This record gives sequence, C-alpha cells and structure tokens, in this order.
Amino acid sequence: MTEFKPRLQIGVSKYTYAELLSENGQTRVYGQPKLLRGTVSIAPTDTPVSENFDGDDGVYEVLSAVTNEGHTLTNAGLPTAVIREWKGLPVKSGGVLDDGKLRTKYFCVMYRLMKTDGTYRYFRYFKGAFSFSEADGGTTRPSSGAPRPQTKEITYSLLSCDDDTKKCFADGAEIIGKPEYPGITSQEIFEKNFFGNPNWYPEDGDQTVTNVSVSGAADILAGDSEQYTATVTAENGPPETVLWTGAGGSSPGTGISENGLLSVGADETAAELTVTATSSWDETKSGSLTVSVTAA
Repeated sequence: MTEFKPRLQIGVSKYTYAELLSENGQTRVYGQPKLLRGTVSIAPTDTPVSENFDGDDGVYEVLSAVTNEGHTLTNAGLPTAVIREWKGLPVKSGGVLDDGKLRTKYFCVMYRLMKTDGTYRYFRYFKGAFSFSEADGGTTRPSSGAPRPQTKEITYSLLSCDDDTKKCFADGAEIIGKPEYPGITSQEIFEKNFFGNPNWYPEDGDQTVTNVSVSGAADILAGDSEQYTATVTAENGPPETVLWTGAGGSSPGTGISENGLLSVGADETAAELTVTATSSWDETKSGSLTVSVTAA
C-alpha cells in the first residue's frame, strides 16, 4: 500500500470554532459556531505517527486513525476581532474592550482535510485554548493575496473535557448515504450537521427543525416592554436558538432584543407590530405574532 509521507504544513478548510460556555460531565454547551473562510494552514505540535493517518501531519492511505494534541495556525490571516475573542478580551457595548487583561476561554475546533482519494476526513476537538507567541500576535509571512504579514504562531492546545473526551474524527465516505445514518444523504447535509453542532454525531441522523411558534402578550402599551418566547419543535437535537426581528414600528424607540424583549417607543403611532422568531438552524422555519399597540 502506498504511504504518503507527512508534510510540515497542511491546508485545511472549513476551520470552525465555537466557544465552550459550560460543561457538566457529558453535557457541553457551546456558543454559535463561527467559520474562518478560505484555507487555513496548520502545523503539527507533535511528532508524525508513521503507520496511521494523522490529521495534522499528513495523509496516509490506511483505515486506522489518530489525532494529535493540537496544532499551530501558521498563516490564518485572522481578523483582529477573532484574535481578541480567542485571547478572551471582553466585549462591551458592541465593541471589544481591550483592558490588557487576558482571560482563558475554551473552544471547540472543527475542520476538514482532503484525503488523497478526494474525499474528506473531518476532525473535532471538543475543548482547547488558543495561545499566542507574542503579546500582540507578532507577524510572519503573508497568506496568499494578503496585503500584509499575518498573525504569528497561534497555537491551539487540546484539553480533556469533564468526561475525559478529547476529540473525534469522521470519514465522510463511510457515512454519507449509509442507511445507519438516517437523513445524511449528501456532503452538504453532513457538513451542516457536523460543523453546525459540536455535540452532533452521525448516528444522531439529520437534525431538522419542523416548526417555530411565538408566544407572549397580544397587546402592549406604547412606552412599555414585553418579553416574548419562541418554541422550536425539532428532531435529532439541532440548536433551538432563534433570531428575533420586529416589523411595523414607526418610532426609533421601538425594537426587539436578541433575547425576545420587545420595547415600544412612547411616540409609537403604529397600531400593530409583528414579532418574528426565525430558527438559526433552518432559516426557512419561523413563527410570528401580531401585537396590538395602544397609545400612551
């Protein structure tokens, strides 16, 4: 069997991270996954494993697989906001508050690596932290097409979760279209599930949202606020988060928060407002409620 020797750096795509918000045993809660667009170059932080496929060291045409304990991003070309998020700098009033204090945050990282046969192997690290070689990131060679040098040596180091879980991998060719993985009929569906929910496993099947409904007060006084609730009906455990939007208002003081709190301006003249919750997993699924406004 042909063996492909490891390379010092490899390019991976769909490099996705999600902040670990809490964990308790096998229950882990993550924030919204975020994608780094384009190809990210990573380098191994361990030594090559000569007889196994190692995701960070190179491609081997064998069935067994191991993954190492982390990797270094060598030319990611990251936006400043991402770097500060990974450093744990707080966000305040819609911006990043750089107070010079670093706070440790933990992230799940996922990416895919193309094998020599053109199929993909997918990797997920459940809990790790990013570290930086210099306080301000430093610089190194620019990514292809980048106007300036990029951030230097950002290292992702893997840790164990509360249940001692560290990582997993999946071969798309062994999962997509197989009857034991219900609903996973295409690469697009597989990747939506894999990258969209760090707690998803192929045997869970395709995650779907079937309905979204909105409940809360049907009437509101101008100048008041009311809390609204979205109920998401789903199968196989997709995230049940929603995006709140409001329509029909005329006052600049009328709007709805990301948590569903509707505030109506004291000078609101509209007789009705529409409150809508849209599934973050499936944007074609939404629910709405019409709210009557009484002048103050």
